[in-house]
Amino acid sequence: MPHTNPSRQRSLAAKPARGPHFAYFVEFALIICMFCPVSFGHSCAGIFYPHAAADLGCGTGVLSYFTPLACLSGLIFMPFAGRLLNSWDARICLAGSCAIAGLAFFLLSFTTELWQYLACGVLMGFGTATLIYLAPATLVNRWFEKNAGFYIGLVAAFTGIGGVVWAAVGGMLIQEVGWQWTHRIFSFITFACIPIMIFCVASRPSDKGLLPHGASEAEAEASSSGARRPMDAAAIVASLAPGDHPRARKGIPAKEAFRMPQFYLIVGFAFFLNCGMYLNGMIPSYVSTLAVGAAIPMLGSLCTSLAMAAQTGTKLVLGYASEKHPYAGSIVCASMGIVGVALLLMGGASGAAVMIGVAAALYGVYYGVTNVMSPSLARKTFGGLEYPIVYARISMAANVAGVLSGFVWGAIIDLAGFEVAYLGGVAVISLAIACTVGIAYFQKRDIKRFLEEAKNSEGEDAGATKLVDREGGAAPEGRH
Repeated sequence: MPHTNPSRQRSLAAKPARGPHFAYFVEFALIICMFCPVSFGHSCAGIFYPHAAADLGCGTGVLSYFTPLACLSGLIFMPFAGRLLNSWDARICLAGSCAIAGLAFFLLSFTTELWQYLACGVLMGFGTATLIYLAPATLVNRWFEKNAGFYIGLVAAFTGIGGVVWAAVGGMLIQEVGWQWTHRIFSFITFACIPIMIFCVASRPSDKGLLPHGASEAEAEASSSGARRPMDAAAIVASLAPGDHPRARKGIPAKEAFRMPQFYLIVGFAFFLNCGMYLNGMIPSYVSTLAVGAAIPMLGSLCTSLAMAAQTGTKLVLGYASEKHPYAGSIVCASMGIVGVALLLMGGASGAAVMIGVAAALYGVYYGVTNVMSPSLARKTFGGLEYPIVYARISMAANVAGVLSGFVWGAIIDLAGFEVAYLGGVAVISLAIACTVGIAYFQKRDIKRFLEEAKNSEGEDAGATKLVDREGGAAPEGRH
């Protein structure tokens, strides 16, 4: 059913929480989403491919289209999901997403044909799209007044943690009970997440009679009286957090946001970051072609572990740093991908295993940027008025990149080799950095325009007041 209180204005009756704030329960539910269904469907999908391909009589490469098809179905569903999350009860949206993902895992265990397996990937994409892209950014921004970036990063980190844990557990289960029963076990765990979504999630703090975590009653009073008492433009700008748009606190409607240059730059930022991310998973394959890879068989898997650890740490650190240094944090961490490519190619040419390991870790730092900074930049620019609708469009760019990058980079590797592909990765990372610089430029431009418009408006108001005063003073003279 539609949400009964879509307004984002805080009620005067809302009070700070006594005891644990309900925002922490929402955060816990989002972490469970990432740790279980999202990790099952995306981080651990590859552990099933060799075993399922052998039973289905197809190649592992063809079966791996499961993930791009899931991204494609998520791409199609994203705009609809954004509007649902903006207007419907978040408990229904998240519980329904878990139910769809759980059903996909359960049906996978009964597949006997390739098309059936891939069809389940499409179904899973419908379920996980909201859980990956929309729910964390939307609900964290609603429930946490301060340090929202850190809590988004904490949620995102559990995709990597879940991937490590469940890949190991799933691998053991496949050996013991087979890939079909492992899928069923994953489905049962996903279905068990549904009660958590129902009891630990609320759409907005006002639904619980609360203020967002970190907000004081004085701030709520000021927010509610803002419409009655105009605030000085200079004071608004002075109160902005680093990187905030001057209209973000009030919120920018989606139709207007779609016409702003910042929107297209954030779309480009998300697209280029996700294009380069695919090459992170190709590091073990590249290492296997090297002499040092043959000499140290575990080097490829070690690189994967180092990249995943760096990715998880980056999400946590960058989530906190993004509140004060959004642009510098994005540029520095993305640049680590370029440094990582340089060290990877140098290590490959010289046979330096340590250099290759460091390169994998640095590329993992870059990998951790997208799930934290894309929602953070969108929130700082457009506010929360229609955030799910706006961010759904931005997430579509990430999904398009996820669908295309596997085919494009795979073709480049086959035709020109890994080295050319990684040089292409440097190009797309550079474009993502350029988008970050562009966002910073237009934010500063809009702050300057905001102050100029406010100054002009004050001048017009002062002129109108003087005109009224003169007219008011002339009238009595006319009666003498």
